[in-house]
Amino acid sequence: MWRTTSISSLLAAIAATSLMLLSQSPFAYKLMVCIGSLLILYRHRSNLDRLWHGKEQKISFLESDRHESISAH
Repeated sequence: MWRTTSISSLLAAIAATSLMLLSQSPFAYKLMVCIGSLLILYRHRSNLDRLWHGKEQKISFLESDRHESISAH
């Protein structure tokens, strides 16, 4: 599950938003990060659906991983 790029993108968006809201940054910066994170979540909605159903492709680091990933689908 941790080898999917969509999880990485979503976690980064959530982490950036959380850290920005906890920081002493100006409100405009916080607002921009929140808007950017919402856009990322919106753009990844099809990936979220595939993740939920277990159909999201995984990142392949090794040649053997590629063959396993392809044969699994």
